[in-house]
Amino acid sequence: MNRIGLTPHTLGANEIADTHKGAVRFTPATQGDVSGAFFHTYSTLGSSGSISFEIWSDYQGGPSVKQGSTVTLSVTDISKYSWNYVSLVNAGVRVEASTDYHLVIDNTSGAPFSLFKETTSGIDLRSTGWLGGPTWGAFDEFDWLIRPVVATNEADTDYSLPVELSFFNAGTYKGQMVLKWATESETENQGFKIERRKSGSNDWKLIADHTKDPKLQGQGNSTSRTDYIYYDKTAKPAVKYDYRLSDIPYTSEYESNFYILEDIQLRIMKFVLHKNYPNPFNPATTISYELADNVDVQIKIVDVTGREIQSWSHYSQEQGYHEMVWEGVNQSGKPVSAGLYLLTIQAGKQFQSRKLLLLK
Repeated sequence: MNRIGLTPHTLGANEIADTHKGAVRFTPATQGDVSGAFFHTYSTLGSSGSISFEIWSDYQGGPSVKQGSTVTLSVTDISKYSWNYVSLVNAGVRVEASTDYHLVIDNTSGAPFSLFKETTSGIDLRSTGWLGGPTWGAFDEFDWLIRPVVATNEADTDYSLPVELSFFNAGTYKGQMVLKWATESETENQGFKIERRKSGSNDWKLIADHTKDPKLQGQGNSTSRTDYIYYDKTAKPAVKYDYRLSDIPYTSEYESNFYILEDIQLRIMKFVLHKNYPNPFNPATTISYELADNVDVQIKIVDVTGREIQSWSHYSQEQGYHEMVWEGVNQSGKPVSAGLYLLTIQAGKQFQSRKLLLLK
């Protein structure tokens, strides 16, 4: 097996080109079934296609022969800049204690795909790459952020759990943390609860559950895929969180199962003025925008002649997602006539605008 040398990084990323593979060697402490894997993505991800996951045997430190079946995950079920969980139950691989195996990620999406890497003390050549053949190469300066999950007995495997999760991830949408997951089957499932803590602490706090949010209610008994989504509107930018997702069974016959995503951060990369909604509108429309930094914000609405209708000023407005409602009135609170208006927002030295159409 060859060595692949790269510029050292404490924490960085590396692309896996289309049709190329990345792998990490793991050695189970006990016999068990490979039930899933966590992997940390970076900024590059295609808009279609899928990523394939396989378990391979080991030969002289590198992947040798595929074991079990290939599991594919659509790129639409993968989030960038985040830990992602994928169920590998359908791979059907049972591993032996103290034996080396490799979790192989095959980029079959048709576009580059980037994974986080970390430079740690004592690199042991456990992370490898296949760049088109004929052999695998070992990375001697970093390890992939890939973590296989091995269930150590039948009671711990996904086969016997009331909820079979196919994926779980976290991302950002309009300045909010978005958690997404899907189940392939559910047995006696009331729903889910979501807990959050700041990374590094032990203080888990319940932020949502099926009793208060109908979108978190389970399917009871189901053998078809169900997609779930939750928007955490209270997450703050630049703060790292851990999220714990748990299913809630109807009866004590089944035990609750949980999954944890760690070091998840709300990322706002740039100033964005979103489309107002609705547009056209009558009588009001919602204006929303994202700030990548704490900056002074000036908001103006003018008519087609350039005459100022209404304005708002925010001194050192906090980084994050913001929204406001314009009710079609001027600075004095009097309704304005139907027509086309121009919304402008200046955030620091950046400037964006949108057209607003008021109907009567």
